[in-house]
Parts: sequence; C-alpha cells; structure tokens
Amino acid sequence: MQLGNLFSVAQHNRLLRLHFVGDAAGMKDLLLPFRLCYEAALSAPYRAALTCLSPVPDLALKQLLGRAVQIQMDHSAGTRVVNGHVDSVRQLGTNGGITCYLLNIAPGLALLSRRRTSRIFQELSVPDIVARILQEHVQGNSALASMLHLEQCLRRPYAPRSYCTQFDETDLDFIHRLLAEEGISYCLRFSASHDTPTQTVFLFDDGMDLDAASPRLLAYRSGHDGQQANSLLSWQPDRCLVSSATTVRTHDYKPAHARQARDTSAVQQGTTATTLGMTLEDYQVMAPYAAADNAGLQQRAQVRQMGQDQASKQWYGTTRCLGPETGHYLEVGHHPALSFRAVADREFVVTHQHLTVYNNLPHDVSERLPDALMAAFAPPIEPSPPLAALPSDSAPNATFARFAGVRRGTALVPTRVADLRRPTAKGPQTATVVGRAGEIVDTDAMGRILIQMHWSREEEHPDGGAAFDHRSSTRVRCALPSAGDGSGHQFLPRVGDEVVVVFLHDDIDRPLVMGAVHGGRRPPPAFSAAGALPGNRTLSGIHTREHHGEHVGELLFDDTPGQPRARLATSYASSALNLGYLTHPRRDGQASPRGEGAELRTDGTASVRGARGLLLTTEAQPGASGSQLQRDDLIRGLGNTHDLLSALSEAAQAQSLDAADAASLHTLLAHLRQWEQGSNAQPEGNQGGAPIAALHAGAGLAVHTSGAATIASGTTLDLAADHLQHSARRHWRAHAGEALTLFAQGARRAMAALRIVAARGDVEIAAHDGRLHASAAGQVHLEAGTATVISVADGPIRILGGGGCLLQMDGGNIDLHCPGTFRVKASATEMEPGAHASVAQNQWPQTDYNERFQARLDTGEPAAHCRYELIRADGARLHGTADANGMIELQQGVSLEEVIVRLLPTPQEPR
Repeated sequence: MQLGNLFSVAQHNRLLRLHFVGDAAGMKDLLLPFRLCYEAALSAPYRAALTCLSPVPDLALKQLLGRAVQIQMDHSAGTRVVNGHVDSVRQLGTNGGITCYLLNIAPGLALLSRRRTSRIFQELSVPDIVARILQEHVQGNSALASMLHLEQCLRRPYAPRSYCTQFDETDLDFIHRLLAEEGISYCLRFSASHDTPTQTVFLFDDGMDLDAASPRLLAYRSGHDGQQANSLLSWQPDRCLVSSATTVRTHDYKPAHARQARDTSAVQQGTTATTLGMTLEDYQVMAPYAAADNAGLQQRAQVRQMGQDQASKQWYGTTRCLGPETGHYLEVGHHPALSFRAVADREFVVTHQHLTVYNNLPHDVSERLPDALMAAFAPPIEPSPPLAALPSDSAPNATFARFAGVRRGTALVPTRVADLRRPTAKGPQTATVVGRAGEIVDTDAMGRILIQMHWSREEEHPDGGAAFDHRSSTRVRCALPSAGDGSGHQFLPRVGDEVVVVFLHDDIDRPLVMGAVHGGRRPPPAFSAAGALPGNRTLSGIHTREHHGEHVGELLFDDTPGQPRARLATSYASSALNLGYLTHPRRDGQASPRGEGAELRTDGTASVRGARGLLLTTEAQPGASGSQLQRDDLIRGLGNTHDLLSALSEAAQAQSLDAADAASLHTLLAHLRQWEQGSNAQPEGNQGGAPIAALHAGAGLAVHTSGAATIASGTTLDLAADHLQHSARRHWRAHAGEALTLFAQGARRAMAALRIVAARGDVEIAAHDGRLHASAAGQVHLEAGTATVISVADGPIRILGGGGCLLQMDGGNIDLHCPGTFRVKASATEMEPGAHASVAQNQWPQTDYNERFQARLDTGEPAAHCRYELIRADGARLHGTADANGMIELQQGVSLEEVIVRLLPTPQEPR
C-alpha cells in the first residue's frame, strides 16, 4: 500500500483505534494510531503514550491538548477501552507525506496533580474528603463534569477526622496519602461509549469485590506451544522476607497516656523464614493522637502489616495478548505448579500492568516508513520495576504485556503505605486566633483555642473553615511555661491575636500554639497607660485588659538603672502595690520620683487580714535578715510596761487601793513571745498563732481622725507612758461601771501629787449612794471666796478639832465638847459640867520602797557580771558589778522614784 493512500482507509477493523469526544470527533481521521505504550497499577493513575501517524505536518497542537479521548483495543473476547484526556502532545518528526505525533494520555484523576493547595478539612472521614475533592473538580470544571465519577465499595467503617490538613500538596498526592493511611485502594473503570466516555474511580478495601477479567481464564503455554496468542508466556512466583509483626504507638493527651496496637503477619513464610522473622518487628512511633480510639489505632497497625504481607509473595507474567486489566482478577490455567490446586488458589488479582500494542496496519507500511520516523518510535514508557526485569518479546511490532498480581483473597492496600510521610511546614508558622462572635477568649475545659492559618482560602472552605470564626479549626492546645495537675500557668491568647504554631512530630495535622507575637494591629502593651517602645524598653511584665471593658491589670518590672521597681496594679479603683523606687508612670524612659519603699493604695476599700496574727512594725530588719515576726523591740517595750504597771499597782495596793489587773497584759505578752511556735520559723511548740494584732513604732506613733475614734477592749485596756496627757477641747468624761481609782505616787519636790482645778465654773464631788470620805496626813484646807454652806439632808454633822474638841449638830440640837475653856456669847445660856470627847486620828500605812533590779541583754537573758552605773533621782551616781544572775545591789527609798541603770562596756584585757 502506498503511504499516501494509508489515510484514505478509515479506522474500521483496526486493532487499535482513537476516538475524540465532542466537536473534535473528526480528528480521528487525521491521526492513525500506530503504537500504544500503557502502564497501569492499583491506586495510581495510568500512563498512556499513543504514537500516531498523520498526513498533516502542521496540526495545531493546542487544539489537541486537553481533549477527551477514548482508546479502543480489540482482543479475542471483545474490545477494551481506555478513556482519558490528552495531557501533552508532541510532533516527533515528518518525512514526505507522513508526520509522527506522540499523544500522552492521562485519566481525569491524574489531572488533579496540576492543582496544589493548602486547606483544612474538619470532622470528615477519608472517603468523604475524597468525594468532596472530586466533587469540587466536577462542579467547577465542565470538561470533567460528565466524565469523572466516584464509586465507593467500602466494608470497613472510617471514623471522621477532627482535623485533616492538605498542606502544599497536589489534590492527587493528598488523596493518595489519605487512602494509603486508611488502607483503601482504587482502580479506574471506563465506560465503552465513545460519545460520553466516563472514568470512574472505584474505591475498595476488599479485593474480593473486584470484577473478573475478560477473558477470565488465561492458560499457560510452554515456550514450544504454537498457541501463544491468547495464553501466558510466563507465570513466575516471587517471595521475600517481611517483618513478622507491626507495632504502632501514639500518645493521646486526653487520657494522658500512650496507646499501642500490634498486628502479626498472616503469611506462611516457611519454618526457617518464620524462625528468622521472630525478632523482625516493624515498630513505628506515630504522631500524637494518631487515631481516635484503640480500634482506629489497631486498623493503622493492620494496614502497615497488610502492606508487608502483600509484598511477601507476588506473581509475574507475560503474554502476547492484551492480558487482564489492572484491578481485575483472572484464573491461571494449565500451569504445572497450580494445576493440582483448587480454583480459588489459581485466581489472581492484577495489581500492575505494562502493555505495548501495535496497530494492525498493513505489513509493508512499517517497512516503508522513513528511518527518521522509525527512530522516533522508541518506547516512551519503560516498564517500572520489577516488571522491567521480565523478559521482553522477541517478535517485532507485536502486542506484548507484562503484569504482576497477588493471589485473590490477599489483603490489598496501596503500595505506598510503607513510605508514608505527611507533609510538614518548613518551620513554625503564625496563625490568627478565632472564636465565636462576642467572645474575647474562646476556649474549652482543657484551655484549647481555635486558630485560622493565614493560608486558608474562603473559597476552599464552603463550611466556613476560613471565615475567622469558631468554624475555622478544631481545638488546638497552647504550650505554657508549666502545666501540671490543676497547676501551672494560664495565658490564653485572645481572639484576633497572632500566635506561633509548630507541628508535633512534623505532622501538619498536629498543630501546637507556642506563643503569641505582636504586630501592627496588636502593638506591645503600654504599662500604666503611658509611654511606648522603644523608650520604655526597661519595662517588662504582664498587661491584661478587661473582657468587654476598658479596665486593665498589670504586673510590671522596671529595670531602669538606679530606679528598680515592681508594680502589681489594676485600673479598677486605681488599686496598686508599688515596690522599690516609686515613680510616676514612665514615658519615653523618663519618670519623676514619688518615694521609696512600698505603697499599697486604692480608691476603694482595703483590708489587711491575718488569721494567725498581724504585725505592723518600724523595727529595722536590713536585708530580711530576721524572721517574719521579728519583734524584739516590741516585746521589750511591753515588758517594761508590764514592770511599770506591776510596780505602780503594788504601790497603790500599799496605799489601801485596789491593785491593777495585769493578767491581760501578761497573757498578751505570752502570746507575743510564743507567736511563731508551730511555724517554719519555730516548729517546736504549739502555743503560737494567736490572732493578735501588734503595732510598734520606734520613733513615735501619730493617729488622727477628723471624725470619732474608739478603742474598745473586752477585758483590760492598759495605757502606759512616761507622761500620760489627755486634752479635750470641750469635755473630758471618764465613766466607770464599778469604781474609779486615781493614784499618784507623787515626787519629792512636787507641789501637789494630784490636782483637780476648774478654771471656770463649779467643782462637784458627790457620792449619790454612799459616803464621801476625804482624808489627809496633813492639814485639810477648805477655802471659799464667798459664803460656805455645809448641809446634810439626814444625819448628824460632826466636826472634830485638836485636843478633843467636838461640834455636833443632830436633830435640831447642837452639842459642843472641849477639855478647855468654852466661851459663848448669847442672849440665853445653859451650862452643864464639863465633858471630854475621845477622837481617833487617821493611821497612815508605811510603804516599803526598797527594790533590787536585774540587768538583761537584748535577747532577754541576764547580763551576768556586767558593769553598771546607777543614777538616783537626787543625782547620786553609783557604780558596781552585777552577780551571775544579773542582779545589782539593793536600792532603798522612802517613796517611788525614777532610777536609771546604764550597762558599761567590759574593759579590754591587756595583751
């Protein structure tokens, strides 16, 4: 046949035919298939390279690109079709009237490798995710709308994934990864209609659901058998040693323990191989929370082990016919190693195929093609390992197929299971914290938050996964400085904050928030509502803001040289604790001073509460060198007060007055001395912790109020001082429910020990229900500027004078008694013999004022053998040395007087 007449013959009755779909149907008359190289495998798109001859040397290649086509291949049992799209087209060469073109054809599924994106799926199972991705392409791409379909035949349940990320992956790689993780396989099925040639992605997880090949039976023929056209040229088993068990382990933070699952090999590897494989375990540490429950983790272990078991025994065959399609099963007949086995043991699922088909053109056509074109016909698709190891066909321009398979019933999983690696970011990323409308912090009981990655696009998240709200992600944990059992830190990022995200185990599906960062819309805090960076760079701390309000709280540390301070404050009621070098708020690094030390202030109310006591003291404790309740000066001063009270009480009691009640002060002193017992400062003893309040001021105490002031005691109120002065602008009232005692010991040179003077007005002294007794060791003077009246409502009046004189007025009678002369001048007199009245004078008690003092150190211990100087009230100075108990010599006196005892330093011994 002349080459020029080759294209006048239609493609009818050709072994290999090419059909274009739609308005390009006429292209089939311009491209005559010459050779097809085709490779297909389970869970992978096929690859097809179709070499065509054309009389047109300048076909517009872009008119062919993307066209839907159908390749038809006739065989003894009918016609096999492969549907797809022209993925690329190339002119290989031209010579004379013949031009050679190479069309690379791929299924619609393979075109998904041309879209790369990043997005997040939530609460969807893997089959649902695959369906959604394919549906996106079908709905958004009219070229695929009628051709690409999905069919699922899945027997196992597949749990929804709470968070599943496609990150910088093509749609095809993402689908392959997900299917491999779950152990779901797929194959492609094609419809025979060349008007609407569909491509169906068939998902399955049980190889028993695959269809039989056509023809189902393929007989094995020996190399010398002449009937080789529709038979197996070779059928070779291949075995390899695999791990005897697979163990996977993952940590789940919710129950806070690791989960582990294990699956053993179901392959019979023989006695020696089984023994050898006893220690061969495939142990994989998976990313945290790799499965929702133990059943899901067990399925992961099974999938990995099934992948190894599947590779443990493979069968490889060759034939000069088209052979069985990938994803179908065939029965091998007449094979010497299988003929005695049951039919089920002779059935095999084809997992991989490489096919070369030459068209049945006239024999002289190939011989008469120019050499330049024949050189361009080198096979564009070489067989993949291990199919490449199979022997090739020696017959030129003949159909030849290589394929691999496993015995039907073997668990089928994608071969990429063993090499699964999830994509990950090349470093930490940042994201935006999101949440429900109106929430400042959207969290749950475990402190997890919601984030939206910056690369999430709204158009790829129809369910709102990129709407900057609570639908954008699942809950994500936050790393904190410490996190214990109900203890640790709590700093939850707020909605709108930008946070740094890392991925545990380099797994893009396991994000972890490591912290937050400031940005243009989230500037660093202005402590104390003043200043900003870089001027205030010496400030550090924590600054928080009220939810749905304007009030703030802060913990501030100021490290300005020479002006260190700390501040704990809230703007509510302007309450603050300021420590150190106190200043006004710092602006641009500058602040005016306002004091030193510590300040606790508030515009609201304040309280200081101590259930085991409260101490306020000005006693110095440099560098916190003492204990918390160091109170030596306080105890010493109150001890002196107790001694003064006891001495004056004894003097008053010696003057026939009631003794002072010193029991309360004694008890209070005991509480003060035992205050720290039972604490870490004084663990021994159990008398400490009395709920007392103690106030001590070394240099003075000032108390003032413009309102009323009250001091109340349930027992005794003791006031002690060197001089006790009371001043009242209007009234001074002293009320006693039982008795009022005023006692003044008096001084030697004092003009009066007790004075009651009214500069104006009357002085009233009354006993409303008893006697009024006034007595003196010396004279009694009653003076009046005007008339003096002495009256008694009922009873006699007696006036006793020296020498036994008596004047008595009683019942209207007047009696006069005197031992001496009595003179009376009156109008009438009545004289009786003389009489003598006996009067007893007051007897005053003698008081012993002798006293011996004890010298003590600051610690309270006796100052043994110390030298001292004693100064009496009259100015006399006495020197001496105390005994072993610190006691000094007895001092004698006739009244209470002030004595000063001064301890002297011990002289230095000569060297």
